[in-house]
Amino acid sequence: MAKVLRLLVIVVVLAGAAGGIYAWVGSRDKDENGNTLIEAEIGSITEKALAVGQIEPRDQFQVKSKISGIVKRCFVEVGDVVSTGDALFEIAPDPTPQELLNVDHSVRSSEAIYLKAQADYERGVELHEDGLMSKGDLDAIRESFELARLARQQASDNRDLTRSGKVSGGDTEVETIIRTSASGTVLNRSVDVGDPVVPLTSYQPGTELANVADMSDLIFKGTVDEIDVGKITEGMP
Repeated sequence: MAKVLRLLVIVVVLAGAAGGIYAWVGSRDKDENGNTLIEAEIGSITEKALAVGQIEPRDQFQVKSKISGIVKRCFVEVGDVVSTGDALFEIAPDPTPQELLNVDHSVRSSEAIYLKAQADYERGVELHEDGLMSKGDLDAIRESFELARLARQQASDNRDLTRSGKVSGGDTEVETIIRTSASGTVLNRSVDVGDPVVPLTSYQPGTELANVADMSDLIFKGTVDEIDVGKITEGMP
């Protein structure tokens, strides 16, 4: 019992000594009125302005299709880095039965008109050689024949485009592969295989397929309180 009492007395004495030392050290940093004293130093005062917003790429664009259909294949995933001309998606045409019927009828009709115009032109050439038709009349028949030929080619190209999404002939190259127009990183992909695609036209925005951005050039876009806006200058960190 005596040992426990002796140990308790020692602990009380040490605690009192520690409290006294702490109070003495603290009292050195205060004046007679109890104010805390600190050592004066020469330095810089930093003013901060709070802006709420987000960091985003300076240049970004949406990828859209100019042909309608469904997504047949996806060649990229979110985060992929692409270069100009890289394939992103393949669109498969999805025509309605009425559209297929219309293009087939258009091809047959244009073929019949072309054959008649061809026969008229060949007959006109023979009449002109026999001196029974003037050159002006022959030129008019030739023009009708050329227009019929172009109409037949247009109907054939339209049928190919409607059925397969590709044009096999003519000067215009059409394909179902959607390619990127600039280099960048794929930020998001809005469609998957089998999703329908509405084409981009002058009267409708079209389906957004993906979003590509140049991640090497980032900017901060946000808002600053009117109280802090006066603190902002060009070039400040």
